[in-house]
Amino acid sequence: HKRNDILGLYISHAEKNNRPELLEVKYLRDVIMNFMIAGRDTTSFVLTNIISLVAENPTFENKLVSELSGKLNHGLDHFLRNEVKDFPLADAAFNEALRMYPSVPNDTRFCKKDDVLPSGIHVRAGTMVLIPNQSIGRNPEICKDPDSYIPERWLTMKNGKLCCKK
Repeated sequence: HKRNDILGLYISHAEKNNRPELLEVKYLRDVIMNFMIAGRDTTSFVLTNIISLVAENPTFENKLVSELSGKLNHGLDHFLRNEVKDFPLADAAFNEALRMYPSVPNDTRFCKKDDVLPSGIHVRAGTMVLIPNQSIGRNPEICKDPDSYIPERWLTMKNGKLCCKK
């Protein structure tokens, strides 16, 4: 019987790749705990920032509440099943909060093979590369007025319909 959850995916991967060490209970417990803790902390961090940033911007807050109120006309169940997928102002609020306060401010990766960055910098295999997510989101060369919460910067019109840029 296959489980259709994150634990099942790990077990399936270990079995498919003949990796019995990945089936040890301690390893699986640690992986699942890591997911639970990381998911909880990053989610609470993002939600706290969204609530704070929206509350500090009453004009946007009023737009968001108005759109939400319209979407709730047919009830909460209908909203959760049908409307939440098409909620550009909420998506924009989320994207802008993550741009300003990414839940992972800096990320690291290791270069697998020699490469050249678009800037012309050569990176050797095995080199640790830091991705400064917070600095990128606050860079005025990338984002105009980077220290201001402006969710509207993520919005665009497509075929006469308001959409959030991805």
